[in-house]
Amino acid sequence: MIRLSKKGDYAVFLMGHLVQRGACPSSDGPAAEDVPVVSAQEIAEQTGMPKSIAANLLKELTRAGLLASVRGIHGGYRLALPPERISVGAILEVVEGPLLLVDCAQDLGSAPIEATEPDHLCRLSSFCPSRSYMRILHERIARLMHEMKLPELLSAGTLERVHPVFASFAPAPSAGGGSHLPNPQTPGTLP
Repeated sequence: MIRLSKKGDYAVFLMGHLVQRGACPSSDGPAAEDVPVVSAQEIAEQTGMPKSIAANLLKELTRAGLLASVRGIHGGYRLALPPERISVGAILEVVEGPLLLVDCAQDLGSAPIEATEPDHLCRLSSFCPSRSYMRILHERIARLMHEMKLPELLSAGTLERVHPVFASFAPAPSAGGGSHLPNPQTPGTLP
């Protein structure tokens, strides 16, 4: 079955942790230099993630432009963009590479199935009955990963108190009048 690597899981976790710590800009918030930073050492201490793994992921995410780094004794990392502009797909592509559900789905673009590069196809592709279905599945999974932004992935009920951008992503109350999220006034309780 489809499974993220531990590295991919850690990268998404790390980005969420930075949001929870307030190390992220907002569209209408303070200037980037006023946004707090979190160091690899702090992440290791706060989460139990090995410092070497945190440091390597932070460097990779910074090179990709998803994080910004601040050097010096009070240095660390913060999101380079507001959380609502960072997708799960973008995070995973940095550490996992592009999604490739099946070989015949690689580098699809908008080309018709017949025009896909022959070196990206398996030897069964010319008569494969599931090729077009697998391509549709690949495209839907890729679209979902790129449409899902950090605020949607994280729990709005607890994060809206940490970062104001999350208040606008809180789900509407259910038909019964309550929300399926924990009550923000009483953490851990359901309405």
